[in-house]
Amino acid sequence: MWSVWQPDRNFYFNSFFVTTPQGNLAVDPLPLGDADAEEITARGGLEWIVVTNRDHERDARALARRFGAKVAAGARDAASLGAPPDRELADGDSCLGATVISLDGLKTPGEIALHFDECATAIVGDALWGSPAGALRLMPADKLADPRAAALSLRRIASVHPQHLLVGDGACIFGDATRVLWAALDACAIPDLRRINRAEAGWQPRTGRPAGYTGDAFDVRETIGAERLGYRLARIPPGNASSPLHWHTPKKSYSSCSKALRRSSRRLAARTSSPAIASRFQPRFPAHTRSSTTRARRAKF
Repeated sequence: MWSVWQPDRNFYFNSFFVTTPQGNLAVDPLPLGDADAEEITARGGLEWIVVTNRDHERDARALARRFGAKVAAGARDAASLGAPPDRELADGDSCLGATVISLDGLKTPGEIALHFDECATAIVGDALWGSPAGALRLMPADKLADPRAAALSLRRIASVHPQHLLVGDGACIFGDATRVLWAALDACAIPDLRRINRAEAGWQPRTGRPAGYTGDAFDVRETIGAERLGYRLARIPPGNASSPLHWHTPKKSYSSCSKALRRSSRRLAARTSSPAIASRFQPRFPAHTRSSTTRARRAKF
């Protein structure tokens, strides 16, 4: 990380150098001093430079020439850069181990964040300011394209539970980033911040499940920051069953619930030719398979 103090804003502008098993990348690079350039060279140079938004191109082209690196940016900001990037990044893309999170409603339409799952770290450009130190905030509303959409979109960063959040502007958050981020979002006073519609569900395939329990799932609690809720939507193909809150139970629990679950799945499949969405129709488990602290609940949306 290297930084430049901005006296007019009373915080630092930051750039980041990240080493990964797949290679090295820089994010929103400011001009480099000789010592920093030597350090990057000693660590193997650069393969990619990621620009999080059109206003953070900064010294990316000079660094690209110096290290022979390629430049990547959000697809919706690509046409606004000083020159076309070597790669346009879309939501869910991977760049040297980082997953791209596309954001909406911010200062530029192509704002992106990077999530490094292995180290529980997210990097943002202008999406959030680390000001004052130890806190996060969105930039002033008059600089945002849509303040409400921006706050709702930033829930996507919170949903990956970053432990550390590195910001392009201000002081980074180390160790408690998810809680600090939700505090910043709650301060926006958006009425539907803690609500989610079924149409907004980010379906994920369920992997590592027993045969007959395949399908897609969407964990509601992660999106709305409700850590102790057990609500989940399940999209169940015909002939399959679901027990989304009990995958940790012994194998015998699958057998004891199997008949009831499959009957429910067949009834759902009979109502529609498309994969069933088990939101209101989640079957109840037999009493002996439910604990006193973790019970199957019906998600209503």
